[in-house]
Amino acid sequence: MAAKDFLARNNALPSYPYVITIDGYDVVFSRQFQVGAEQARLVMADGRPYGIRVTLQNGQPTRASGPVDQPLAEAAYPLRSAGEALAQPPAPPGDQYSAALNSVEVVYVVVPAGGFVYYEPALLFTSGGITRTLQPAVAPQFLQQ
Repeated sequence: MAAKDFLARNNALPSYPYVITIDGYDVVFSRQFQVGAEQARLVMADGRPYGIRVTLQNGQPTRASGPVDQPLAEAAYPLRSAGEALAQPPAPPGDQYSAALNSVEVVYVVVPAGGFVYYEPALLFTSGGITRTLQPAVAPQFLQQ
């Protein structure tokens, strides 16, 4: 894969576990976090993949951008129950009709705050693989307003 080779040649291939996704003309290397026996990927607030982005033009890398590999600090926060989170799934944005949400995925969302970046667990709802709606997984009383 041209994007991975490009990052490797430039000593920019992430050292953390990642999943590769395509987002428009970009190949995105999204960080993954261990959640029980599964992996959860890192996304932006709009649900698109977040990570090192390699832009391709005619199959060739033209630029790379993204977060610098940093060590992580961990903290424990109480989560909402699965029943509470799924009881009222959010309506898809821009669709006031009956677009059925047919998939839910545990992800981590990039949250900038006070010069720092936090990764918070969330539920990513999709409809037909297109519509993305996020709902926090952290118990409401622990979210900053």
